Amino acid sequence: MNIKVPTSGFFLLLSCLLLPATTLSAGLDPYRNADNYNFSLPDQKGQLHTLVDYRNKVVLVNFWASWCTPCLLEMPGMQRLSNIMNDENFEILTINTSDTPRRIQETLKRLQVNLIVLQDQDSTTFKAWNGNVLPTSYLLDYNGLVRYRVVGPMEWDNADVIVKIKKLIKSQ
Repeated sequence: MNIKVPTSGFFLLLSCLLLPATTLSAGLDPYRNADNYNFSLPDQKGQLHTLVDYRNKVVLVNFWASWCTPCLLEMPGMQRLSNIMNDENFEILTINTSDTPRRIQETLKRLQVNLIVLQDQDSTTFKAWNGNVLPTSYLLDYNGLVRYRVVGPMEWDNADVIVKIKKLIKSQ
């Protein structure tokens, strides 16, 4: 009897499906890694964005896909966070790991979300950032260093999260 071992993509999909759909309980965990993360990815209009473009800002980088229910559940909170932090030196960059531009637009419209979406259709950037579960998010300081990582969905407009982000902003 031959048993086929599922690919890592299968495990990624399975992990998203098994996360409770109604719970946004991941923690904003301190994260120190010697890796120098970067990317150069197009947005919906084809304009390239690199992480270096956002130096001197605190940046939330969020990896997601439209088929990932926990990803979709946290996006409205990210939009509210973006609205709250609108006048701050802060940026949210969402990175879609698999969808077509049309699917991304349909998803954003349905969720009533207006965030920057970069496209990583082959998940190369996600893998380079050591991602293996969607959603995964990273909170970077002014120098582009990852200070926090969240694996799983998060309530981004939570008061404790906002306080941590504001502390990073004030630490410049």
